[in-house]
Amino acid sequence: MARGKENGYTGSYASFGTTSTAVEPDRYTPATQSSSPVRSSPQSSYPMINEDVEIRGELAFGERLDFNGRFEGTIQSDGYLTVGEAALVKGNVYVGSALIAGKIQGEVVVADRLHLKPEAIIHGDVKAASIVIEDGAYITGKIITTPNERSSVDFSLLFSRLLPKK
Repeated sequence: MARGKENGYTGSYASFGTTSTAVEPDRYTPATQSSSPVRSSPQSSYPMINEDVEIRGELAFGERLDFNGRFEGTIQSDGYLTVGEAALVKGNVYVGSALIAGKIQGEVVVADRLHLKPEAIIHGDVKAASIVIEDGAYITGKIITTPNERSSVDFSLLFSRLLPKK
């Protein structure tokens, strides 16, 4: 995190990929904590982005991210993404696995498991190896399940036995 007086602002700036987001000091967190919009939960060591944060550009993260803000651009990671109920995402999401309860306008591609909570709204195509859709989740777009290496099966042997011999 950098501090500066760019454009007359004296608050904090948090960088995410190619994007910088201005944050007013001590507005989003108690005075005993950092004024960063990205913080770890007291119970865990993964970052959380709260609902008062707006980001534009590319967002990449490591193992896990809880996102509850507003985002426009591309989110990309091999990790686990949680999109909270207050989150608004306009852009494409490419992650290892995800739990979505917010709103996304764009393509969602998940390498492993995607879980959509009842509050989830997705306007765009969804691709994942495994998809759980709870009652109430809303999708406008195609849903495509993509087999991963564990679930690929060679059916040729089975079908060769069923077909008549020449």
